[in-house]
Amino acid sequence: MSLQMIVLYFLSSYWLFLFNLRSSTVLSMYRFLQILFIHKFSGNMMVDSAIPITFSYFANTVLIILRERGDKAYKIPTGGLFNLVIFPHYLFEIIDLFGIALISQTLHSYCFAFGFMFYLMGRSVATRNWYMSKFENFRTGVKALVPYIF
Repeated sequence: MSLQMIVLYFLSSYWLFLFNLRSSTVLSMYRFLQILFIHKFSGNMMVDSAIPITFSYFANTVLIILRERGDKAYKIPTGGLFNLVIFPHYLFEIIDLFGIALISQTLHSYCFAFGFMFYLMGRSVATRNWYMSKFENFRTGVKALVPYIF
């Protein structure tokens, strides 16, 4: 992402968040750090290179998650943090939101973080209860959101 795009993102977020300089700066820095440390762009990619790469990602995804013929049963995700909690990605979303709230220190960001946390907590508890009611072999040690605790 070019410097012009980052400036444009900053200015648009400044306007979108009712000219709140702190929120705009935090959101822009968060996006900038995401781009800097997560997305690795090595330059332009030609279409003849992008098509096979995209197709290989798609084929790998389909082959990894493709069910066997006639298999319509729901399967509980396992492996990694799924062995400890139902939705590990919910936990990390909550951590991200509270990180942004602590940096921006605005009432809106705290309200959003708490509201979204309660929403995700409710979803994970409801899903855990559903798993326990539908699957006899569901591991009771798997928590809803926080490993070993909740």
